[in-house]
Amino acid sequence: MKNEVGVATAHLNDAAIASQHAVLRNTYRLLSMTLAFSALVAAGSVALNLPHPGIIVVLVGYFGLLFLTSYLRNSAWGLVSVFALTGFMGYTIGPIINMYLGLANGPSLVTAAMATTGVVFLGLSAYARSSKAPDMMRFSTFLFVGILVAFCMGLAAVFFQMPMLSVAVSGLFVLLMSGLIMWQTQDIIRGGETNYIMATVTLFVAIYNLFTSLLHIFGFLGGDAARTLGMTTTVVTPAADSPANEHADHVIVAPLDDLAASEALISRVDLITFELEDIASPVLDRLAEANAQGDVEVFPKVEHLRLLQNKCLQKRWFVEHQLPTAKFIDCPAEANISTLAAEFGLPFVQKTHRGGYDGRGVQVIREVDGADCLWPTATIIEEFIAPRRELAVLVARNTAGEESVFPVVEMDFNEQGHILSHVLSPASLPVEISSEAQQIALQFIRQLSGVGLFAVEMFLRNDKELLINEVAPRVHNSGHLTIEAHQTSQYEQHLRAIAGLPLGSTKQMEPSAMVNILYDNAIEAACARGHGVIAAGNNTNVHWYGKKGTHLLRKMGHITSTAQSIEEAQQNVDEDNGISVIIAGAGGAAHLPGMVASLTPVPVIGVPVSATKLNGQDSLLSIVQMPAGIPVATVAIDNARNAGILAAQIIGVSDSKVRTAIKAFRAAMTRQVEIKAEKLAGSAAATLLRSDLEIPEQVAKFLSLYLLFAIGFKGGVALAESPLDFEVAKGLLTALLMASVVPVYVFYLLRRKMSTADAAATAATYGSISAVTFVTCTSYLDANGVAWSGHLVAAMALMESPAIIIGLLLYRIYQSKEERDQPELIAPGELVRESFLNGSVFLIMGSLIIGWIAGPVGKAQISPLVNDLFIGVLCLFLLDMGIVAMRRLQDMRSSERGLSSLGMVAWGIALPLLNASIAVGLAVLIDLPEGDAVLLIVLCASASYIAVPAAMRLALPEANPSVYLALSLAVTFPFNLLRIEIVIEQPLAQRMAKLLVKLQAPGYTLIDHAGGSGDRGLRRADEPTGTSTNCVFIIACDDPEITDQIVNGVRSMLTRSGGICLVSDAQWLRH
Repeated sequence: MKNEVGVATAHLNDAAIASQHAVLRNTYRLLSMTLAFSALVAAGSVALNLPHPGIIVVLVGYFGLLFLTSYLRNSAWGLVSVFALTGFMGYTIGPIINMYLGLANGPSLVTAAMATTGVVFLGLSAYARSSKAPDMMRFSTFLFVGILVAFCMGLAAVFFQMPMLSVAVSGLFVLLMSGLIMWQTQDIIRGGETNYIMATVTLFVAIYNLFTSLLHIFGFLGGDAARTLGMTTTVVTPAADSPANEHADHVIVAPLDDLAASEALISRVDLITFELEDIASPVLDRLAEANAQGDVEVFPKVEHLRLLQNKCLQKRWFVEHQLPTAKFIDCPAEANISTLAAEFGLPFVQKTHRGGYDGRGVQVIREVDGADCLWPTATIIEEFIAPRRELAVLVARNTAGEESVFPVVEMDFNEQGHILSHVLSPASLPVEISSEAQQIALQFIRQLSGVGLFAVEMFLRNDKELLINEVAPRVHNSGHLTIEAHQTSQYEQHLRAIAGLPLGSTKQMEPSAMVNILYDNAIEAACARGHGVIAAGNNTNVHWYGKKGTHLLRKMGHITSTAQSIEEAQQNVDEDNGISVIIAGAGGAAHLPGMVASLTPVPVIGVPVSATKLNGQDSLLSIVQMPAGIPVATVAIDNARNAGILAAQIIGVSDSKVRTAIKAFRAAMTRQVEIKAEKLAGSAAATLLRSDLEIPEQVAKFLSLYLLFAIGFKGGVALAESPLDFEVAKGLLTALLMASVVPVYVFYLLRRKMSTADAAATAATYGSISAVTFVTCTSYLDANGVAWSGHLVAAMALMESPAIIIGLLLYRIYQSKEERDQPELIAPGELVRESFLNGSVFLIMGSLIIGWIAGPVGKAQISPLVNDLFIGVLCLFLLDMGIVAMRRLQDMRSSERGLSSLGMVAWGIALPLLNASIAVGLAVLIDLPEGDAVLLIVLCASASYIAVPAAMRLALPEANPSVYLALSLAVTFPFNLLRIEIVIEQPLAQRMAKLLVKLQAPGYTLIDHAGGSGDRGLRRADEPTGTSTNCVFIIACDDPEITDQIVNGVRSMLTRSGGICLVSDAQWLRH
């Protein structure tokens, strides 16, 4: 009786497990279909540019369809309802995606969010099913309460226009949705959820929220103030290389007084604002007309801009509205310095009515009989305020009349050009003075009824009397520090004001200081770096504007520092004087490097010099024994060369030109080492075979992980710099095609030469790729100046899994009868996980995504990790692979069945040649660029010795590793490295010239190498005369139509001669 109960219980458990697996399979199937359907609807919404339905419609539609699906979950109508729900959500996400696609880096943001969502979902789903995963059932209450709280916070962020809260909510949703994915997966596995429709809805909602939250975070991190608020921008600029163009979604290059450009701007945008106030009157007339007709809104208002762009009108307005300002007059035509000095005293100030900016249009008259003379144009004369302090207050007002004011800042000006030099915030003033200054600014904007952000510049005379100097109706140089120092920057505040959004908080988080970087010869090299923000340490950021044209004292950037005190912040910005590295020699003054390091935050490299009886050892000890907190880098005694190289590497972190030069220098050194190593190869091989030298397994694994991460990260950065387009797609599809086809024909070639298991494993090995071969090829390409595309790294990662899967499928189809009688070797789900979530595949795809998101700025920050260490780690890894390869040569003798050692060597050479030949044809067919074609050929010719052996050890233990691993590692790997060196070291033009000389055919056309690389560097020296056999015609032409005409013209002659025609862009015709 007890046995019968036990049997019944076992059957019950088996039935329950089968039921749970059925629910999981049905859930994933339905989830796949709903994701595809939702993606299709979203694509249609994007293509049709459908408007967003609004938050109310979204909430009503979502919850309505959600409750309907729950009600119908046990009927066939539940399937209809779930597709309606997911389709509706696809429609609502379309306008969101469209908004991000409108950004300059929008496609990269959307793709990165999609890829990250996929990786997170697949990874968490697999992890939730493992025994190591935590029990998510314990966190049920926490998850659902957290989701409810995050949902309410998200609504508050939407209705109250709080962008920072919205970003925080997105981060919270990423965590909660990740937990929900694991919770739902475990709930299905444990039998808690038995309805696959509801399980699908839960997972779909989690994926949807995860994607939108990641998209919001990536967009926030990768966008500027306008993009953060969901706005697209159009810039009118007279310069095609204006720095603003990099941040704008659309650019109109035209003079600012061009009426046609104004018409184009009016037709494109809903709202117009200004970066400077000196706009021509005809343009302002047209903008005022368009604003009155309702075609566009203009802020600040045209009448306010006309008032404030004229200093005389501006000063009169101050007086009329009883705002304190300095004494002034409109300078009469007959005025002279003597009469004006009698009225205003000396010195006094002359300002032009219009056009004054950055010290222009302002002069101080100090003497009656001196060199000073009055300008003969329309100007005002103003009393000179002394003693004084110069202050500024940023004040904002939106269309609803909401007002906000920033803390008072103090300005210091460059005496040479009267240009703003330093800004301190908050200004060190008594509370009553600061309050009065803010009230004056608020009084101004209220009486003006201004909309937007205005900078009110003031004088403080005798530390007690405030006078308005002038007002700028725009964002202002004195407010640049708000980017780092305030909760809301002046740029975001201005956009909020003119767009009618609630104004942000002007709270200052820390005292701050800013200094303008003014152009002079000393910083010429630094100005050439481009543009961007560089973190300089000590909460200090250097902002390079990227301006191309330069003149003395032009603002090229600024430095902002925040600190716990205004004094510390000021010290931080003043210390950054353009010097990036200091090299200090330590000879007779052994203490010099340490003393310098104690006085500056700039990195110091000490060079011990053998100038004393101690031969420099005293200097070396003095440098390395500096106390904690005062580091000094050092080099070998008298090795100033290494100090210079180290300094260049430090500068190269933020200077791409220096970094490129270092790469070229290192590549040349690498080649010299390789030449020396080749001379020692014979004796080294014999020594190695008799040596017990061995790289520890964990170290070898670390080297592999590092190389995969470094190449994936650098490829992701390169991919971020090039848009996803048809060229990228065709390269990836070609790589996938080869990864799928190669295992098939390799298996059929080897199936009768060795066991089925060995043939399948070898087929997967040659269908997959060798990352190290790829790395070596990219190093050669870089050293020879051949460009290659970052998406080839993605192609490398994508080629891993298909070959593994196809190899195992071929084995199952063709296994012998005895093998068929054995139990199933491995579950399909386990096989897929081993293929797609294999450590090397997962690492390289993950690092690719990280590099894509980080971009060039992120790469610069970790350049020492992914660049400087790369060559050294690669050398160690190649040493380890060489040791293993030499030992695997002996393993080939122990093959139980099949080819002899000589036969295996022949196949190990023949297979890569065959694969490479097919890849050459495909590269020509799809017209890949030279560098991409070389990498694709190398990928197809390589064989895996990392991912495939790891997968085969688990999935196909019958296969003999000494066969497929020895083939790939001991034969194909070194053979491919030799071929790469031969091919890359001889550019195409040199190889073709050698070929023609070697042919010695009568009548062949002599060609000259024009200095380029590849086909475009070849030019004909004369017309072809060839009617003889073996004649070679080389045609270099960039125009496809002309190329076709030339080919058609010589085709008949080629048919007679049986020659070869090489056409530019890698088009080959053989007759």
